[in-house]
Amino acid sequence: MCRSRKLLEIFRLVVRDVNANQGKHLTAEKKDILNRIDTLNNKLSKARGLLLTDGVDLADCRIMKSQIEEEITREEAKLSVVTVSVRNIEQLLDNAGNALEKP
Repeated sequence: MCRSRKLLEIFRLVVRDVNANQGKHLTAEKKDILNRIDTLNNKLSKARGLLLTDGVDLADCRIMKSQIEEEITREEAKLSVVTVSVRNIEQLLDNAGNALEKP
């Protein structure tokens, strides 16, 4: 029984470490996606500005707007996948530990 408790504690340490590393990766990925969305929104603003200053005609502006909005939608979809609800890892580990200890 003592050996199984040691293995369970090792399991918990490994899971905590993996969870922490994954969290760091997801945070960086989320930041990158948000930066891309911000850049796309800036492009959209520039396209509107060009329309106002007669730099482009209405048809070209609509095409640019549509393409940029499609890219923003794709990035927002990626963001929704990356944005994971925070779970209580300790509760999950307790549940896993209890399941492993059952005969």
